[in-house]
Amino acid sequence: MSDEDVRKPLAIVLAAILYENKVLLLKREGQVFLGHWGFPGGKVKFGEALKDAAVREAREGTGLECDFVALRGISSEIIKPQAEWKEEQHYLLFVCQLKPKHLQLTRSIEGQVEWFELDQLPEKMIPSDLLMLKEFVLSNPHSLPMHDLFVRQKGEDYFVEAFHA
Repeated sequence: MSDEDVRKPLAIVLAAILYENKVLLLKREGQVFLGHWGFPGGKVKFGEALKDAAVREAREGTGLECDFVALRGISSEIIKPQAEWKEEQHYLLFVCQLKPKHLQLTRSIEGQVEWFELDQLPEKMIPSDLLMLKEFVLSNPHSLPMHDLFVRQKGEDYFVEAFHA
């Protein structure tokens, strides 16, 4: 089996934090999307519910305590680097809308955070985040169905032990 056969996409939660007619964006300082504005977010931890991951990543990335509103969309994103020696990256992006409980921001270790009017978004925005903001959050008032399932095996059978909608 080659290395390509065992690589797996990373599960990433993106926090679309909206307040009035504004969205909170983060200016990336890491290797991927350096200098571009996008949603705060990060990896879903093993065993962590998607709602909990979105709220945690919002808090860690911006200092805001937020309430989960809805799962707005899911995207599979593959980043093809310009340099041949760099490896492609593959992410499963879960775009979650959140509502802030307060508006006091902190500087993130990932980059600067700032509120933007929805009709005055930054020119240098991550293109996929811009598309997901328009298609998943602003154009779609519906929440995707979402469940936290805990499945247990008993002998050769499996059953849903716990279910949270």
